[in-house]
Amino acid sequence: RGDIGLEFISQMWDAYSARPKFAFLNALAAHDYSLDAAHMPLGAEKYDKAVAGFLTKIMDSNEEKETFIFLRSDHGLQGGPFPIEYSTQIEHMHPWTAIITPSEHHTIDLAAFSSNQHRLITGFDIYHTLRYLMSPRIANNDERKDFGVLFNEGIPPWSFNIFRDSISTTRNCIDAKIPIDFCP
Repeated sequence: RGDIGLEFISQMWDAYSARPKFAFLNALAAHDYSLDAAHMPLGAEKYDKAVAGFLTKIMDSNEEKETFIFLRSDHGLQGGPFPIEYSTQIEHMHPWTAIITPSEHHTIDLAAFSSNQHRLITGFDIYHTLRYLMSPRIANNDERKDFGVLFNEGIPPWSFNIFRDSISTTRNCIDAKIPIDFCP
């Protein structure tokens, strides 16, 4: 059930191989709480295999040189007996993000991206970065040209583009506008 979205994206990739694409998938693979709690991790494991197959296909294609892949988790297993486990309590406050980038993209310098590893990055920063990657200045290889308010409107001023900005090592939850209840 969880791999239906991956199959759809894969079909889109094949059908429009010569066109720029943006795909977003919010998978709820391990959120089936109707199962016996002992079987819930099996759903996550099955989905991990589907994601691995999808990523292998993308990385083996010619489009890999132009493809940015963002992988995010939310909070791990939260139903049944899982919330009482310490690892689940830690996962809940520390969502996981992995970003796969082309090693030699024609317009993106990966220096800022590399320096931002192990920094406090929020969903607002991911949003800011995605908006930047989808903007015409990247597609047209023109950093200097102003493409207007359309591509800047709605981006929070406190957020960072992780491919362009350097995030301070001292950034804290107050700086990042993270409510204290969700602060890691």
